[in-house]
Amino acid sequence: IPHFSFFVSMWGYVVSGLVLLPLLPVFVAFVKIFFFFIKYQTQKHWYKQLPRYEGTFPMLSIFLPDGVKKMFGLIVDKEGNVREDAYFIGSHLDGTPTCLVADAALFKDLFIEEKFPKLELIYSSLEELLGNGLVLSTGSLWKRQRKLLNPLFHYSKLKQMPSIMAARVDSLCKKLHTFNGKEVKATSLFGTMTLEIVIDCVFGGPRYLDAEKMGPLWEEANIAFNNYALTYFILGDKLNRMTPFPWNYKLLHSMKKVRGMVENAIEMKRQELQSHDNSEDTDILASLMSVRDENTGEGI
Repeated sequence: IPHFSFFVSMWGYVVSGLVLLPLLPVFVAFVKIFFFFIKYQTQKHWYKQLPRYEGTFPMLSIFLPDGVKKMFGLIVDKEGNVREDAYFIGSHLDGTPTCLVADAALFKDLFIEEKFPKLELIYSSLEELLGNGLVLSTGSLWKRQRKLLNPLFHYSKLKQMPSIMAARVDSLCKKLHTFNGKEVKATSLFGTMTLEIVIDCVFGGPRYLDAEKMGPLWEEANIAFNNYALTYFILGDKLNRMTPFPWNYKLLHSMKKVRGMVENAIEMKRQELQSHDNSEDTDILASLMSVRDENTGEGI
């Protein structure tokens, strides 16, 4: 009987553990959120004199309804000029108060990694959106990538871009005139124009990528990322991907389509360069394909 009781008790503990195991991440999440809340509440008074803009990532809030109007209401003065003292404040994912600045003179210091290192947490969550390229990489990987990309920033490569940008801006201005004062969604218009410029400069033109098709995917991904980053931080990468949050599906689904479009464009460019036996760098993508590490001979 004692042995039987021990056996039953042991299995009781095992069953209880299996039942409670799925609740462990929820418990951990609540503990994290509690400490993040305490941290933010004890530090936010440092910036109480600054204008406040809500959101996990304040700038991504411009993709929400009336987001642009709200943002400009905070950073633009009565004359329509951007106020240099216009800062936004909100909680970082770990509860640290975060400021966004509109003063270009401060950017020189902000981009010095020794003073303001890339935050591992935020950059790891951005990998799903941006990949592990020059923006997110650090240390030796960043130095290698930057060295390989140096030729792409030569004046001869950049001098053709202003005319491309000017043409796209002129096209957008003509499009705006057709609205005859009708209210439109600025993020969609300017997002599409930005994509058109990137496609022209990087890929060589619209026959490689369609900005009208890709634009809505990027917009959907940006909106979904606001919530994705929060659950990523609380639950971790693997558990967050396993949990069927609607914003996770939207982000992963949109980025899968975007990457498919980009991969098709790269393959099209590769085939064209091979078939024409043309080594001329007609655009940034063609230049990227010809870049080789001087030590290893590997491409980027």
